[in-house]
Amino acid sequence: MEGRVLGTVSVTVPGERGVEGTEQPAALFAILATSSGRRASYEEVMHCLWPDEEVPPDRIRRSVAVLRERLGKERVPTSKARMCAISVPEESVDYLRFLAHWNRSRQQAGKECFKTQSRAIEECSWADPLRGLPGPGFELRRSRLRAEHQQVRIERLATGFALNEMVWVEQEADELLSHWPNEKIFRYKLEAYALTSSPRECRELVNEWVSQHGQPIDGGLRKTFERVKKNRRSRRGQPYRPDLPVPQQIPSSRNTMIGRSYLIEKLRGIILERRRKGCGALIELSGMPGVGKTELAIRLAARIASDFPDGSLYVDLQGFSDKRVEPVHPEHVIDRFLADLGISAESTDLEGKSAELRTALARRSVLLVLDNAADAAQVLPLLPGDGACAAIVTSRRELVEMHVRKEVYVEQVDPLCHSDAVAILNKKLSTTHSRSIDHLVDEIAVLCGHLPLALVIVAELLRKRSSEGVHALVRQLREERTRLQTLRLPDHALSVRLALECSFKALSSKAGLLLWQSAIHPGPTISWSALTELGSAGADVERAIDELVDAHLMDLLDDRYRIHDLVRVYARHDIEERVVGAGSGLMEETIDKMLEYQLRYVWACDRVLVPGREIPVGELANPEVLVPSGKQDAMERLDAEYPTTVAMMRMAADKQRHRHAWLLPMALVTYQWRRNLHAAAQRSLDTALTACQDIASPAEKAMTHRMMAGSLRGRKSYDLAEWHLARAVSLSGQEAGRVGQLSLAHSLHALATIRRLQGECDDAVECNERALALFQSLGERMGEAAALNGLGTLHHDWGQHDEALQKCAEALRIFSVTDDLNGTANALTTLGKIHLARAEHDAALEVYKPAIEIYRELGYWRNEAKVLRRYAEVLLNTGRMAEAVEALERALVLLERLGSEETSNVADLLAGLR
Repeated sequence: MEGRVLGTVSVTVPGERGVEGTEQPAALFAILATSSGRRASYEEVMHCLWPDEEVPPDRIRRSVAVLRERLGKERVPTSKARMCAISVPEESVDYLRFLAHWNRSRQQAGKECFKTQSRAIEECSWADPLRGLPGPGFELRRSRLRAEHQQVRIERLATGFALNEMVWVEQEADELLSHWPNEKIFRYKLEAYALTSSPRECRELVNEWVSQHGQPIDGGLRKTFERVKKNRRSRRGQPYRPDLPVPQQIPSSRNTMIGRSYLIEKLRGIILERRRKGCGALIELSGMPGVGKTELAIRLAARIASDFPDGSLYVDLQGFSDKRVEPVHPEHVIDRFLADLGISAESTDLEGKSAELRTALARRSVLLVLDNAADAAQVLPLLPGDGACAAIVTSRRELVEMHVRKEVYVEQVDPLCHSDAVAILNKKLSTTHSRSIDHLVDEIAVLCGHLPLALVIVAELLRKRSSEGVHALVRQLREERTRLQTLRLPDHALSVRLALECSFKALSSKAGLLLWQSAIHPGPTISWSALTELGSAGADVERAIDELVDAHLMDLLDDRYRIHDLVRVYARHDIEERVVGAGSGLMEETIDKMLEYQLRYVWACDRVLVPGREIPVGELANPEVLVPSGKQDAMERLDAEYPTTVAMMRMAADKQRHRHAWLLPMALVTYQWRRNLHAAAQRSLDTALTACQDIASPAEKAMTHRMMAGSLRGRKSYDLAEWHLARAVSLSGQEAGRVGQLSLAHSLHALATIRRLQGECDDAVECNERALALFQSLGERMGEAAALNGLGTLHHDWGQHDEALQKCAEALRIFSVTDDLNGTANALTTLGKIHLARAEHDAALEVYKPAIEIYRELGYWRNEAKVLRRYAEVLLNTGRMAEAVEALERALVLLERLGSEETSNVADLLAGLR
């Protein structure tokens, strides 16, 4: 394979179609090839490909599927967790080769370094990377690639200067200056020129630059100007040393950093791009306690320190400290910074000293690292004004006031990905026991929540433990009550609990209470409306949510809130008495409130999906929040709520809340069927059947058995489904009146479907006819239409196509005057099969098409994929190849999303058609 993005995008793959130019597959490849780790989030892809559109995730998955078809499955894995990726060796893409050479050159010196830099530059000699790809997302990437190209050429210029290749330096600098009038480049030219030319000629060169570009901002160039004006020359290859102090205060890094390289290079690119434009940069690194903000800031500062010739300043502002000390006052920091820069403060108040610091920094190029800030008020007096300085600020809080007053690039630092967390642990494992505990490392990384502080602590503990000791450590981590006690190093004052305690103490009482309530909530995420319901909605709870997000004790991700696993453990076990008090009963009240909210939310969605279906939940308390706008909205809401709802069902069972353990699975089952989650539905309904025994009527129990049978039918467990339906028929007979008759009709119709699948068609006809008579006597039109469609299906099975057509047409007529879209689509699908049996291909296409559209609207992926395959077969039989391929591509996307076993069959069929 050979891929190119530093010019016109193209990928050539032997035996595959490949991509080229500005078409969408080529653009997607370009995004992934220029992203960290060759992977990008759906949001990044949408920003580049569709910057002005609201694009559903399905469209991205389809683009990934097309790219996979062009490049091969092994190069484009299936997208997971809203991430797209490519798997290609670095030597197969020009940009990846460029990065590899560039990174290698930074480990080298002298001629070897020069050669490696030259090889990198050979890869990126094009002036127009990502050529022709439009939009702001690609323009931003293009700017980054150009900045990287510029930077490596400047680094090679520095290497050539150190090697005393002054003639080459002058020529190279001239070429670079024709593209980029960069002060650093001009400085190297002037340094080289001064060694071979007269002072008068040097002054003329300086005057020419100043007339075109003004006085320099770069501190190194200013010093070179001064030296040239004084007729002083530097020794060949040696940089000029200024007389003023040049502080170098960046601390040495304490640990090996794993998993932050991309972030460091990204932030470095932002800072260098700002410098290229003659502007300073302000970077804010925020994140939860222990996420590694300080380490990242130190690493970033070390990476860019050489670009700030007037030095670097560092201070720990102690905004969040477990040492019981007050945050450092900004006036004390300014006094120290001015002294470090060789300046005596003349002012006596904070405002005056802050102005003196800005003045001192205005004509310098200094890097400031302001670590562990408490709030914006502590940071603002320390920031430089306009000029060539840069500042990196770290804080556990979002410094909102600073955002209002300054142009800030904010980077939220998140826990590491799983592979990087594992790499940290493996680095500490000794070879003597690594094999015996290798299977535990993945679990340890998860139990540490991928949090760098926790990983560093555990890695140090692993280093001292035998294999048996490691097993004991894992047991302690598995137990919530001992996990935080385990995650500490007393001799080193490292403790996850203490780090979290510092952030908790800064919260208001309302925010502390909401944190505890959120920790009790079992779901991985929680919605805004659930949070406000949990906290008794109002301005106070809304402010509490904002406070928790600002403190990074709660994150907002994909429009839902979540708390980190270790924050959850801390809040559950360390703060309850402080925020609730003993014996308050708030725990039970909170659990009841969250379970009831979840039930009503899911039920509101289900009522939109299946109008007319009833389960004994009651009326909605807050319909303006709960009721979806339509069927697609209902499915999307349940997509987002599904993991949380599953966790709620487990909580209801564990806490013996029988009503919720029964009704939550009942409200969720429609969604689970439409998402092909039949096994999960079976598990939750098994719990529901136990929970409803003492609280449900016979008809309600029968309905629960029918739902179980439907789930078993989806798994093709027909015999067990028949048992549950026989039980439903029996229970329906125990319910008097209309309710019992209607329950019996539904049970008989469901039993007829199972009997047909078992090959017992005579029994199926009898059950359907009994159900039809009951539905008609009760005036239940939707039930009548469903039974008619069932009878039409049976006539089709027997080859009685005229009778089948009559029954199904009548069913469709009845469905058309109801709001049962799923029943309508089922009838259309059956009609399509009948028309195919009669060799009426055009008629089959005419009914399949609206059926597909309805299933798509309903989010019924499984049925949509099934009908799409039939639709495609008819199109192929009528010679409409392109339309058939399009239908099969959509079916393939749906089947991949469902994880269906049929995926490979459709993929093979598509491959044969292409």
